Amino acid sequence: MATKSQLDKQGWEEVVESFSAIQVWRSWLGDRYGELKELRHRSNPDDPPDIDLVFEKGQLGLEHTALEPPPLGHAEAIAKEINPGGGRAIPSIARQWARPELESMAFWQNGSDSFMSDDYSAALESLVSSIRKKLKDQLSRIICVIDKASVGIMESEWLASQLWHQMNTADFELLGDRVVILHHRCTDTHFFSALVCRDEPLQACLDGKPVALPTA
Repeated sequence: MATKSQLDKQGWEEVVESFSAIQVWRSWLGDRYGELKELRHRSNPDDPPDIDLVFEKGQLGLEHTALEPPPLGHAEAIAKEINPGGGRAIPSIARQWARPELESMAFWQNGSDSFMSDDYSAALESLVSSIRKKLKDQLSRIICVIDKASVGIMESEWLASQLWHQMNTADFELLGDRVVILHHRCTDTHFFSALVCRDEPLQACLDGKPVALPTA
């Protein structure tokens, strides 16, 4: 339905990626708000929020955002330009890169296939910063973060645990009863998703099955 609509690329991603994340937590949301009846996409100038979720017991605004700190977006654009469909390495997000370096990564010549210690810190800083910005809109009751920074599931799990700690500090009292969903999809069937609420246990699932993450 999203593909057949007149949505642009950004709107399509907002709808499809958000719905993918919401599907994982549909039971949790249903216990609180009833059955999900409708999803309404909002475009400029009617957003934020990006999406209205219409439940039996009310309506919730959802704000979609991608965790994609520099230079990931730039590196992907270069790879699509000079090596479309080919393999590529993922650059570290903890340093700056020149274009020739990113071009070499588009052919698997260099780069990292896992997070380094500085990458973890950079990803968490970017994640927390993005959420702080989204909290400024009071109508966004759900903040859906699509994790495009993590190389694998392990990095997403670490981010979820650290985010839960951050959300439960005095710095995030304004979060209130709002919900943050961190969603990382590797393939159509392989994904990780975490649901973070203040003053509630961290919830996470891997490929649709609950998993326990350390929060101590």
